[in-house]
Amino acid sequence: MNPLLSIDNLRVYFHRPEGILKAVDGISYNLYEGEVLGIVGESGSGKSVSVLSILRLLPSNAKIANSSIFFDGKDMLKLSKDELQNVRGKDIGFVFQDPMSSLNPVITVGQQVMEPLLWHNLYGKDEASDRAKKMLGMVGIPSPEERMEEYPFQFSGGMRQRVMIAIALICNPKLLIADEPTTSLDVTTQAQIIRLLKNMKSELGMSVILITHNLALTSNFCDRLIIMYASNMMETGRTKDILNSPSHPYTRFLLDAVPDIEADKELVPIPGTTPDPINPPEGCKFHPRCPMSTDICKIETPPLFSVGDEHYSACWLYGRK
Repeated sequence: MNPLLSIDNLRVYFHRPEGILKAVDGISYNLYEGEVLGIVGESGSGKSVSVLSILRLLPSNAKIANSSIFFDGKDMLKLSKDELQNVRGKDIGFVFQDPMSSLNPVITVGQQVMEPLLWHNLYGKDEASDRAKKMLGMVGIPSPEERMEEYPFQFSGGMRQRVMIAIALICNPKLLIADEPTTSLDVTTQAQIIRLLKNMKSELGMSVILITHNLALTSNFCDRLIIMYASNMMETGRTKDILNSPSHPYTRFLLDAVPDIEADKELVPIPGTTPDPINPPEGCKFHPRCPMSTDICKIETPPLFSVGDEHYSACWLYGRK
């Protein structure tokens, strides 16, 4: 089976006055139809930049270097501006982090949900309005016909995020990218949003990329995980394998930082701080914070070593020279 999305050696560099910031430094993966991939890591690890690169939604000082991105047979790095516009919102839906800053405050919710359909000439205005009402109902907005006429400030944070999901799904995309869709939401609403994404994925049969810093959100939703740290892929594999048998020290630290009230587990903070993205350490970028680092970790970047069936870890513990 051919992958829906294939990313090879993705490198995204930002040219800044103080030097070159390597936001994403050589990650590769495939995503198949109907699959859910979670990309997990701390803030600044390169998660969001990696998915924004798919649609080339990057600032002018960013450069995608020596990389390939293929989606549904299309070379995304060679598409013209008009060709990209035809993919954005139609074949790939995107849910951004902050719905309040992503939604237009002076345009009704209904108009904003309808907009992708009208932009891509998929429906006339009346049909688009009917579909928008139906989609708002599908994502759990009560009284959708009435709320179509309201503005974003009249919605709660969780309801605004549901509106963003409705906009992203209105054209029935092949791929949904959800970039930290539960940021700033309370725990109960977070669970509701993830449950909604799971239900919509099952109903529409799309593939999903979920960006998050919270490993707990991935357990019952994602098929596979990529763990990122300081622009690099640290570990990747099936979700159950990574959560049950984490191989990279960084992944273990992330799991130790997940609260568990029932187990009365003490939270263990990750020692140290994230490295300077312009002047990162040599070798494994996690080695200054890793209690298991050795001399080779400080001088040579580890490749991804196989640690199980479809399970890989960029750690010298599994490939000592």
